Amino acid sequence: MAPSFDQFSTLDDLGDFAPILRARPDILVLVKLFRGLPPEDVDIIAHYMRAYVALEDTIVFREGDIGDAMLFIVEGMVHVYRGDPVDGATLGILDRGKTFGEMALVENMPRSATCLVLHDSMFAALTYTNFERLTANHPRLAIAVLKEVARMLSNRLRHANEFREGGLFDFLDLK
Repeated sequence: MAPSFDQFSTLDDLGDFAPILRARPDILVLVKLFRGLPPEDVDIIAHYMRAYVALEDTIVFREGDIGDAMLFIVEGMVHVYRGDPVDGATLGILDRGKTFGEMALVENMPRSATCLVLHDSMFAALTYTNFERLTANHPRLAIAVLKEVARMLSNRLRHANEFREGGLFDFLDLK
């Protein structure tokens, strides 16, 4: 399926993710979204995704860009930060198998962070538009995707709350 956006114009489009996934079954165990799904369901979802590659120091998207896709890191590493890359707040360093941009499947709102490629990387992207197509054509699979996205976001919120209650805020006396 052709992408409905040019948001990733800085990335090289490799096309449909399904053939890459078939050639690289090791990816299945890395991506939480695919865990527990039979191979035929994974293949259907993968046809709604596109594969991209990016070189080191490429910005995948910037804080404030309208979110249009969730991405999975197939290979490589990404720095997720807010504000300036040097003086801003690092939200995470993500590597193989991790996802980012999940909120874009739930709402088309501005991105809350910038994502910078730290090492040459390959991504699989599920756009909001293709998620809507998946929902229309395969509602059961769309629900499985949405459940996993909800788990990911819930987990991140839980960790953020634990961090807030922990050492940094005690140290800075910001409670």
